[in-house]
Amino acid sequence: MLNKPGQSVQVYPRGFLGKPMDRVSEPPVLTARSPNLMFGFSLVGGDDHTTKGSEEIDRLQRDFFIDPTYARNFDCFEDLCKIMLGIFASNKFGQWLFVQKQSPKYSALHERFLIDTCNYLQTGKRAMSIYNWEGLFKFNYAEGAPMYGARHTESNTPLKLHESNPVQAAQVFKLFENLTISSLILLWLSKEGGFDDLITSLYILFGSKA
Repeated sequence: MLNKPGQSVQVYPRGFLGKPMDRVSEPPVLTARSPNLMFGFSLVGGDDHTTKGSEEIDRLQRDFFIDPTYARNFDCFEDLCKIMLGIFASNKFGQWLFVQKQSPKYSALHERFLIDTCNYLQTGKRAMSIYNWEGLFKFNYAEGAPMYGARHTESNTPLKLHESNPVQAAQVFKLFENLTISSLILLWLSKEGGFDDLITSLYILFGSKA
C-alpha cells in the first residue's frame, strides 16, 4: 500500500500511470514491497479529453530529435535521468508495471506495449518499432470511447493488439520486480538504439497528446 494515506497517482494522456505532475520532485508514491499487493491510492486525471502531459518529457523528446548537439551532450543524459527518477510512481520498475492495470484507460493495447517493452529490455528487439507504437497510441484512440483499442487496427498481426493476456503480462512483469529505476535506465541504454527507444517510450507513457 502507499506510504501515506490519500496519496494519488496521475493518469497521463495516453492512459499510463505515473507520479502526479505537480509532485515529480517528491519521493516515490508507491512503496509496497510486492507488486502483488493491493494498492490503496487515488487517481488524478483520466478525462477522455486530457491532452497535457509532462512538459519536461515533451521538451526532452522535442530537443533530442531536432537538436543533434543536445542529443550528444551530457546535459541530455542528465535531463533524462532526472526525469525518469522523478516521474515513475515507484522506485521499482516491476511494481510500476503491475499497477498500470489500475488505470481507467488500461487496455490490451497498453498491455501489449508494456510486454513488448519488457521483451526489448531483455533481448534488445521489439516485435514492432517504437515509432509504430507511437503512431498506434496517437491514432488508435476514438474520442469518447472508454479506452484505447476502440478502433480497428492490425488485428491480424502476431502481436494480437486487441487480445489481453494477463497471465503472460504477469509472468513478464514479475521478471522486473526488483529492478530499480536507476538500473532500468542503464539497462535500457545498453540496448542498440536504446536512447531513441527510451525517450520515445517516455513520450508515449507520460508525454502530451497532440
